[in-house]
Amino acid sequence: MTAVVRFSPQGAAACGAFLVRVRRLDDNALLRVRPAADLVELCCRLPVGVLAVLSVPAELDTTTGDEPVVAADVLLRALAADQAEVSLSPRRDAEWVGGLPSGGFERLDAVPAEVVSRLASAGARTFRQAAAGRSAKAASTLTNAVLDHVALTVSGPAGRPTVEVTQRLIQGLAATGLVGESAPDSVVQVEVREPWLRLRSAAGAVYLRRGGGLNLLV
Repeated sequence: MTAVVRFSPQGAAACGAFLVRVRRLDDNALLRVRPAADLVELCCRLPVGVLAVLSVPAELDTTTGDEPVVAADVLLRALAADQAEVSLSPRRDAEWVGGLPSGGFERLDAVPAEVVSRLASAGARTFRQAAAGRSAKAASTLTNAVLDHVALTVSGPAGRPTVEVTQRLIQGLAATGLVGESAPDSVVQVEVREPWLRLRSAAGAVYLRRGGGLNLLV
């Protein structure tokens, strides 16, 4: 039996907006869909080297209890056609290597969402200015330099080492619309569970595996 995901009106709207942004970053983006209590998480690798996860009100119906992987286009086309129930087919599970971060994360600090948005805008502006008139190869090198720039340092509880938050996480959260700035007094939580660093808002989260690469082994 084909896995099916059923969205609430609120979930469908949030999912559609998220997928439009994801497609702008990667035309061939894949989604891994997994249940999380009364929500469904849509997990996607981003070209900036982080994992983005949108949490929406929805129900995942699968007879095997697995976590289907499909092209982002599958959901986007269905939602554009006002389908609240989406068949997750064709499956592309074999193209997703490794697991997903799981378990409890330790909260280090909370940053106003407005501050995160300003940091994202500053990073994007720096890249545009530095890349103007340069070759594609030089621009790619500059992109990585900007993404690896430390945008924020978080001390955390007493006795915890300082954690550096780079533009990779900041840009990933902003580019997917997960900052959650629209809500009054909204904040972005900075959380850690080695080797993962997470920025989490009310809408979702982005994850970076510290120590090199987006290796999705739990």
